[in-house]
Amino acid sequence: MTEPSGGEPVAAGLQGATLRGLVRDTFVYGSGDVLLRAAAILTIPIYTRVFSPDDYGTWAFVTTAVWLLNAFLIVGMDSAYTRFFFDVRSDRERQALTTTSLVFVAAWSTLVVVALLPFTPAISEWIFDTDEHWPLFVIALVTAPLVLVSAIASTALRNTFRAGLFSIFNVAVTLTGIAIGLYLVIVENRGVEGPLIGVLAATAIVLPLRLWTIRALLARAFAWKSLRGMLAFGLPLVPMTLALWVMLVSDRIVIAKVSTTEQLGLYTIAVGAVSILALADAAFTQAWLPRALQAYDRDPVSASAFYARVLTYLIVTFGFAALVLSAFAEELLGVLTGSDFHGAAIAVGPLTLAAVALASSQVLSMGVRISKRTMYSTLAAGLAAVLNLVLNLIFVPEHGMIAAAWSTAAAYGFLAVAQYVVSQRLVRIEFELRRSLAAAAVTFALVLAVRLIEDSEGATELALKLGLSLAYFPLLAAVGVVGERELEALRGLRVSGLRRRVALPTDSAQAARRGTSGPTAPD
Repeated sequence: MTEPSGGEPVAAGLQGATLRGLVRDTFVYGSGDVLLRAAAILTIPIYTRVFSPDDYGTWAFVTTAVWLLNAFLIVGMDSAYTRFFFDVRSDRERQALTTTSLVFVAAWSTLVVVALLPFTPAISEWIFDTDEHWPLFVIALVTAPLVLVSAIASTALRNTFRAGLFSIFNVAVTLTGIAIGLYLVIVENRGVEGPLIGVLAATAIVLPLRLWTIRALLARAFAWKSLRGMLAFGLPLVPMTLALWVMLVSDRIVIAKVSTTEQLGLYTIAVGAVSILALADAAFTQAWLPRALQAYDRDPVSASAFYARVLTYLIVTFGFAALVLSAFAEELLGVLTGSDFHGAAIAVGPLTLAAVALASSQVLSMGVRISKRTMYSTLAAGLAAVLNLVLNLIFVPEHGMIAAAWSTAAAYGFLAVAQYVVSQRLVRIEFELRRSLAAAAVTFALVLAVRLIEDSEGATELALKLGLSLAYFPLLAAVGVVGERELEALRGLRVSGLRRRVALPTDSAQAARRGTSGPTAPD
């Protein structure tokens, strides 16, 4: 694969269409995620008034436990299905692959759930020192197969680039679940069972609609050979998911054990302030893999150039968001929290850098995805989790939450570098290393510079923060990260948007596009 020169496009039309599709899908997925997050936040004032702290904690624990169980039960099949979907060439093969994924996940998860159901009283006794909560685990377990089958059906929508339907169904499930849950809690006095039953009912209601929309991808066929390949791809992702979860929570556990609850509270607020970047990363992740694999399927050489551009633009976009959040963290917390929590602002900067690194690793790991050698990603994630834990144990006792924040940034930075090194050994991709590293360096330097102006006063501090933020793109231009190519890309996105507003496709054309079972993406 050859690296594209700065101003010379490689398969420019194909790259431009794929980039526009990636941006559009990311926006759609992100909009849906924002609606889901807003809906969940709106329930907090209600549930915190009808539940006791004990009830709320019980509900939170059961929800977390079920999330971990689902991460195990899906055995990476959603990612494996996407990877293999772009390997097959005929509609019949895609139908067999989709049906195999759905049937396996449904059968495997149901088998495990049936085996666990008799032990729910013992599980409740072991966790809560009482068996009275066993119905909660029954409800959660029964929900699991429905959620996992829904996940595969949603992945089919992603693979056929129907981001709108994907988001609509997710929003429908969330709003329906909230409505049913609130009714059961407020009117029927069902307690913690209410929101759990709401999720179960909503998932069951929407699942037939999900399956109906992917009916063109279903058939009476089962691909045993493909199943073996997908399991080989997906199973290593299970410990990777657990490693990433350890990275997500180990810092707070260490702070709670070796520092103070005040530091834990401030750190939790800082993590919440950076959650907007987590939402953006989730949206990009949902849009990225299908587009990336389709680009590689069409033309591996052009895909290399596409990956290189996306990595540069991703670091720039997330880097600017990280800088703005870091610079104005104190002002943001001043609006969202009381004065006692403003000290959390110092941890925001390192956490935003961690978010930039995590987003970058999605692109840097493409060699692993293409080669289907996912065990290497799992190894990288495991080492990053160990690094995170060790750094926390060494530095948090003395330095508190700021050490936890920098430990998280270091761990995610290590993960990104490790993913790059491993992926390059498997599939060589010519990234724009000079541009990408320059963008990362500018981001890192300006986020650090924020700390130097925090002791300024009033209008001076605000002006300096604004100046740092406005200096970001001129500095990127000065070091050659952005230039004429980026202006052309922005003009292309604007022209594409105008074209869509002036001449929308007909309903029949949209219907024909949605009915196809092949991975044909809209431009």
